[in-house]
Amino acid sequence: HWPGGSLFMGVSGVGVLEGSVGNNPGAGGVVEGIISGIKYNDLNKSGTRENGEGVLSGVTIYLDNDNDNTFSTGDVSTTTDGDGNYSFGDLLPGTHTVREVVPTNYTQTEPGASHTPAFEYAITIAADNFNHPNNNFGNFTCVAPTVTFTGTLAAQCSNSTTYLLTGGAPSGGSYSGDGVTGSNFNASATSTGEHTITYTYTDANGCSNTATNITTVNATPDPPSLGPQTFCSNASHTVGDLPTGYSYYDASNGTTPLSASTELSTGTYYATVTTTDCESAKGSFAVTVNPSTGATSFTLPVTTVCQDAANTTYAATAANSTSIVYSVLPAGAGTINSATGVMNWDAAFSGQATIKAVASGLCGTTETEVVVTVNPTFCVAYTGDLFKNTGDPAGGTATVNLIVVVTKSPLSSSAALNPGTFTMLVDGSPLSNASVTTTPSADGTQITYSAPYTVALPYQGTSLSRDLTVTWTFGNSCTISSCSETSTIVTVSAPADDFVTGGGYIIPTDSYFKGRPGSIGDMHVNGAKNNFGFNVKWNKSLKNLQGNWNTIIRRMESDGIHLYQVKAKPSTLVVTKISDKSYRADMVFTSVNFKDLTTGLWSDGGGSSSVNVSVIDNGEPASGVDQIFISIKDKNGSSWYTSSTSTLPANIRANDATIK
Repeated sequence: HWPGGSLFMGVSGVGVLEGSVGNNPGAGGVVEGIISGIKYNDLNKSGTRENGEGVLSGVTIYLDNDNDNTFSTGDVSTTTDGDGNYSFGDLLPGTHTVREVVPTNYTQTEPGASHTPAFEYAITIAADNFNHPNNNFGNFTCVAPTVTFTGTLAAQCSNSTTYLLTGGAPSGGSYSGDGVTGSNFNASATSTGEHTITYTYTDANGCSNTATNITTVNATPDPPSLGPQTFCSNASHTVGDLPTGYSYYDASNGTTPLSASTELSTGTYYATVTTTDCESAKGSFAVTVNPSTGATSFTLPVTTVCQDAANTTYAATAANSTSIVYSVLPAGAGTINSATGVMNWDAAFSGQATIKAVASGLCGTTETEVVVTVNPTFCVAYTGDLFKNTGDPAGGTATVNLIVVVTKSPLSSSAALNPGTFTMLVDGSPLSNASVTTTPSADGTQITYSAPYTVALPYQGTSLSRDLTVTWTFGNSCTISSCSETSTIVTVSAPADDFVTGGGYIIPTDSYFKGRPGSIGDMHVNGAKNNFGFNVKWNKSLKNLQGNWNTIIRRMESDGIHLYQVKAKPSTLVVTKISDKSYRADMVFTSVNFKDLTTGLWSDGGGSSSVNVSVIDNGEPASGVDQIFISIKDKNGSSWYTSSTSTLPANIRANDATIK
């Protein structure tokens, strides 16, 4: 509630006088000023009305009483008549600012940017100077010329550098678009796909128009990397025995491909690949002609993966082989590319899979196998205390209940929950196994890890508040990032005299979030916890607030969940009664600091940054749904985080209220 005092607003400006007594001052009278002019169509943008330039009717001319350069409430206005005329009469002495509402598709030329003041008339009404005609307003609008861009632009390869553009009319215009310099299109400076080329022509009046055409850039494929090709000397070893889909050469500067019947010998050959008429550069490969196929072996195979893991490549080698064929059992494990060994794991599979590689050459076959363990995935959530009060203003102790809950992921509903060895850490230091209680659920779908952790204050001698960074690890690292938390912040504070302490969390469903520069993630934090806490009180004069605000915002980014911390100090508080049972409190916090806690590599703040918190209390518990809205602006005053983009009430700024 307000501690007392009043809140005042005022509007200054000038206006028109009703009931004035004449155009000249007399006994008991005041001056009635007149301002008038004409609104015309400035066909040549000269800023002066000339012969042949008609008038514009129905245009709003107004006295900008609040000098905000905008036609707004309180401004006196009129519209130009059929002859373009306008007039304001019965004006009080003083300076009046006359502006126009510029019609759509027009630009104002009189008064223009060079006029003082720009784009407006500042007219002073006085006893000896009360009639001010010829305050004219001129507007200009373009008539776009007809522009065409005809003909079919030939497709280009991505390594093409020069293609002359033609077909734009009238002549004398210019071409623009990706890869365009002058009248040339450089495909190598663009990406593959369709590109829109624009032809722009500007006539003598400065009016422009454009036309477009399409050209296609086809990818020039990368040089092939075929790898060694091995043959037996007692069997066919010609160019026709090499992988298909390529052209082959026996020299790096060769121009004529080798025929399929050309016999190969040990040495270096070159291959190209052609796609959509674009031939790649030459890629070299070695050909070896020897007597037999060597043993097959996998190159550093991955033997443990998580359920629904990314594609895994199982590459095998065999001396003198021409191909290696891959297969996997059981079939439910997923599919493997038989030629490349790229394994695409089935999301529902966990257990053991066997991957086989069979190397074939002109001199026989060899094979090998690798057994891969696929561990089931799980989700992790922190459900313990986020804020704790010691109850002692001088410090004291508080025991925080640290609770981490592991549940089966939707993918592993049929598999046993097995997160492996659990370790909980506070500020980087692991808790002893004896202090952590492990409680599996009866149905085997959940495991709860809990540990009491006692904090003593003051911390490090003087601080009556401490932030604990709580993290955890598992022997089985198969957590799903989209449903798993990796850390949290727990705040323990001593109560301060007369401070109001609050906290909790919200889970937004309609939020906006910018994050740190360069971060990759959705522009929202929907479905993620937004923890918050605050301590506020009035100072001794009951005019200003003291205390602070602390919030933790979580967002899924390309490398996992990031925690952003925002700390701030209060500026003012407004409490508004909505009804007999409802109240709204608006808190405005300034001196804001931003930090990415996950990486520790980014922090920001200061400037025009602020935190606006609106709390709507709808009565006693169970009698109504309370609401909390959080809006954070960065140092440039731009929106950085909003907990709700559709229902957030208008923020109260720090200077909108004075507490007395």
